[in-house]
Amino acid sequence: MIYELRTYQVVPGKMKNLNARFANITLPLFEKYNMKVIGFWETAIGEATTTELVYLLAFEDLGHYQRAWDAFISDPEWQAAKRLTEVGGPLVNVVSNKILEPSHRCTKTRLDRRHALILQRTKRGAVYLTAPLVTETLKKWR
Repeated sequence: MIYELRTYQVVPGKMKNLNARFANITLPLFEKYNMKVIGFWETAIGEATTTELVYLLAFEDLGHYQRAWDAFISDPEWQAAKRLTEVGGPLVNVVSNKILEPSHRCTKTRLDRRHALILQRTKRGAVYLTAPLVTETLKKWR
């Protein structure tokens, strides 16, 4: 399994709109493309307590990850909904997502090396790593 942790820095005052878009548009499309949602969180204590949304997705493997995001981003329903929900401006300022290697220092919770989290940081727009880049990164872990 591959896990993708995504963090959105939401435009101030737009969290309600973003959550509505997830509930009504994004989550059904995630399901359509077999993008398993593990959970959603908003920062309660710490920096960005009113403007940060974090969620975790699971994918079968890197190929599934790449195919699912490619299909999602190019889906006409998503493209139309994104345009419609951002008529008054973007909902998200910064998106970050990461790949994490299981820690070798904590043997009690060490995961199989096939498990990873995908993370990358960028400003605005659809963001995801391409499978070849992720594959090259993961080669050193095998």
